[in-house]
Amino acid sequence: MAHRPLSLVTGLSLGCLLIAPSLCLAEAADWDARLAQAAQLRADSEQKLQAADALLTQEKAACQTKFQVNACINDAEQRHLVVRRENRARIIEADRIERAVKSEQRSARMAEKAERQATRTAELPTRAAQSDAEAQQTEALRREKLQGKERDAAVRVQKKAEQQAAHQRKLAEHEARVAKKKARAEAKAAKQAQERGTEASGSAQAGGD
Repeated sequence: MAHRPLSLVTGLSLGCLLIAPSLCLAEAADWDARLAQAAQLRADSEQKLQAADALLTQEKAACQTKFQVNACINDAEQRHLVVRRENRARIIEADRIERAVKSEQRSARMAEKAERQATRTAELPTRAAQSDAEAQQTEALRREKLQGKERDAAVRVQKKAEQQAAHQRKLAEHEARVAKKKARAEAKAAKQAQERGTEASGSAQAGGD
């Protein structure tokens, strides 16, 4: 089975890169190098196995022309078996390297996950306090806004009352002026009527004389 090398940052997390980038990149480079080694070892071994299989077929065919056919074939198969064992061992080593790298990557991810969880747990009191402070600030702003609305409403009510009072004063002043003017007019009319009555009485007395 062919294996494609992983990229440099495979198995690494953003947290690791932020906390210790040089160590993380060095670890990733080591993983990539070992995976590349395993891939090359596997490819070389599989190529040699294919070549050994082809050679065995050729040697078996060549043995058919020799005097001791079975002995010739047995020798060819023994040589083929040695090559297969050597290269199967190399493939097994490639598998071991890949499993080791994947296990280390998995352990690194689990360790960082545990570290993040521990960090979150340690930050819980601070976050709770911050949340309470934000809630209190929000409530204070809400109350301040409500009080501002109430003050504005009270100002509007007072202003309206002052306007109504001013209107009532103007109305009362106008009515007082009208009443005073009417009273003067009535007094003047009464005086004139009185004067006409006096004149008429004087004229009557003068005519009697």
